[in-house]
Amino acid sequence: MGMEIMVSIVPDSLLVIIVTYNPDLQLLKKNILSLLEDGVTVYISDNDSKNIPDLQNTIDSIDNRNIVLELNKVNLGLANAQNKGILYALKKYFTYICFFDQDTVIPSEYANNMLREYKVAENEVYPSRIGMLAPNYYDYRLKEYAHFAKLTKHSYLDVSIEKQHFLNVSFVVSSGSFIKTEVVKKIGLLKGKYFIDQIDTEYSLRLLKNNYSIWVTSKVLLRHTIGNRDKKNLFGLTIKPNNHSALRKFYIFRNGIRTVKDYGVFFPGFRWLMFKRFIHDFLGVLFFEDNKKKKIKAMYYGLKIGKLSIDNWSENEFFE
Repeated sequence: MGMEIMVSIVPDSLLVIIVTYNPDLQLLKKNILSLLEDGVTVYISDNDSKNIPDLQNTIDSIDNRNIVLELNKVNLGLANAQNKGILYALKKYFTYICFFDQDTVIPSEYANNMLREYKVAENEVYPSRIGMLAPNYYDYRLKEYAHFAKLTKHSYLDVSIEKQHFLNVSFVVSSGSFIKTEVVKKIGLLKGKYFIDQIDTEYSLRLLKNNYSIWVTSKVLLRHTIGNRDKKNLFGLTIKPNNHSALRKFYIFRNGIRTVKDYGVFFPGFRWLMFKRFIHDFLGVLFFEDNKKKKIKAMYYGLKIGKLSIDNWSENEFFE
């Protein structure tokens, strides 16, 4: 799956990719200005937002040549929109790529701090090949620090940052994460047909399958959350319903079961992890979320379609 593209010739250059869809323009502008202070290039890939004129005016008001605005004529989905930014990074010989969700609050000096940590990690975790480096996360809705999954042979461990500088994990979310373009050239682009959800899960597994490692640094913290998640108690079990729409439930389950089929044989522990996540999501909908019937139907249909070969998926397919 390699790409015949020349090795980067601009040392330490970084492209930050932000995918937008009806974004909060005030937050977006604040994030862009924060990133530009670090001297990086910001690539905005917009998925046919309703506020495109205002978005264009916001970008124009910043008046900086290190901003690239790509206006997609239709909603390409998260993966394809990110892939456009990745291809731009490869074409322009950037060394690093960083991804951000549009609703992430980016702290000052984030890019420079993560670049520094990447170089430290390359020395400290040698000879392990770094596939991706992510910050530690603080969920501002749940008011807790992130827990990460670390796959074992037949199961997984729930791990979190304690006193260590770098934590070896199996999965990270894409927002705030860093990857080198030379790694992307070797393992390929994101799965466009996933559209949204499980994109970072599949990519993490692809990195691991290709003998790359994934790390979290304790020295950089990012405020982040997933959906409108809250914490509930169900017969002594902690359930964190994310309150996603039925459409998102479809993508989560379709892409999730497809990823299990593609990687479960290589990582048996991932099968158990996803089984528990599916049960968790089902219980969250059944006991705590609204539109239960529609969401459960979406989850069932997602599992059904996900078992098919990805080549048999239709674009933006959904259930009736």
